[in-house]
Amino acid sequence: MSLVSLGAIVFTFAQGELSPTFYTTIMVILALFGTLNGYVTARYLRFFGNSDLKLAATISGLVLPAFILGVFFIELFFAYVQVSALRYSFAGTMARVIGWYLFNALTCYIGAYQGYVRNINPVPCDVNKVLRPIPAQPYYLSIFVIAPVFGFIQFLSLYVEFSYLIDSVFKASWYAMFGFLFLNVLMLVITIILLSIVATYMQLCH
Repeated sequence: MSLVSLGAIVFTFAQGELSPTFYTTIMVILALFGTLNGYVTARYLRFFGNSDLKLAATISGLVLPAFILGVFFIELFFAYVQVSALRYSFAGTMARVIGWYLFNALTCYIGAYQGYVRNINPVPCDVNKVLRPIPAQPYYLSIFVIAPVFGFIQFLSLYVEFSYLIDSVFKASWYAMFGFLFLNVLMLVITIILLSIVATYMQLCH
């Protein structure tokens, strides 16, 4: 949902006449993603032995939308306190968000139901009942070393692009800001994937 929203903003931000149509269309598309959200949540819970359909639908229908709704509310609250110029009224924006919230919850329930009526995926191999001892990892593979080192590598890989992002914000270059933000997200995802592979390989070697 975040990547679709960011990509749509990057490619349609410069065309102001499409903003109202784009705003409504993207909210409908994101609400339809609730079906996939509920389906995946239900499949995972059922695979691990949970058969509560309402739990899966509630988790998928509340967690992410509640976070987005809270962000919208905080933004509108500060805009209202500062008497900022808003494109839509506070009540109108909250009505749109709540409408999207209810539509997304409905699609989450539909996806969760589809995930529960399907058969459970078979386990690819039997798990040995005898526990295999896992040797202690060396100190340089502990979370207290891996987290700061790999975090610093991620920061260095994004520092140059992020500096351009900050410059575009302070120079009011809004079009460049979304482009650099999109590039930052893609590079961050690729960097995390590669570092995760390296860390997993090093731990498996021990």
